Amino acid sequence: MQPGVSTSIVSILLILFFSISSAVFGGPEGSGPDGLDGLSERDRTILEKKGILLFSKPDSIEAAVIFETDRDTTWNIISVTEDQWKYIKELKEVRVRDRTAGQSFETHVIRFLSFRAEYDIVIDFDPRKYTLLWRLDPSKASDAVSHMEGYWRLYTYGPDRTLGRYGSSVLLSTVPEVLQQLFRKGGVRRSLLSVKKYIEAPPK
Repeated sequence: MQPGVSTSIVSILLILFFSISSAVFGGPEGSGPDGLDGLSERDRTILEKKGILLFSKPDSIEAAVIFETDRDTTWNIISVTEDQWKYIKELKEVRVRDRTAGQSFETHVIRFLSFRAEYDIVIDFDPRKYTLLWRLDPSKASDAVSHMEGYWRLYTYGPDRTLGRYGSSVLLSTVPEVLQQLFRKGGVRRSLLSVKKYIEAPPK
């Protein structure tokens, strides 16, 4: 696999939706009751100015994102995970294999240049806490992805605004970890901005 392709795929997989392991990263509970835990005054100033703030960790990426929509509107869009192909251009297909009130079992197909990957995930929905948790489906093996887990949690952030806290950890099976680290942050930022743009102005 070419380095330019592999690093782009890492970024794509990090943003695609997906139990969260606190040993990997803080998870949604680490954001506190208002979503602001762990954010310094400087962090909050940057977040207000740019609308997005990322934190790189050895095994994961975490972020805070301001959506200029109320929490219910944001949740009603972000929780429709089968629509991700509409705003993540490399995601070519989402197949919902099974769904209950609180879970979705999905197959995602991504394609970038000559690279194609198909993997299966389990998404847990908790609308009372405005939380999504995702992970690789343990019953389905993937040749491309050896590890994936992540979360979104949404908080009311003033009138008609939402603060989203996000985290994701991805490990590709065939790409060295040192190479995967190279472009994670920039790629995730671009993808999160695509999510933000879609939620704030979804196509009619």
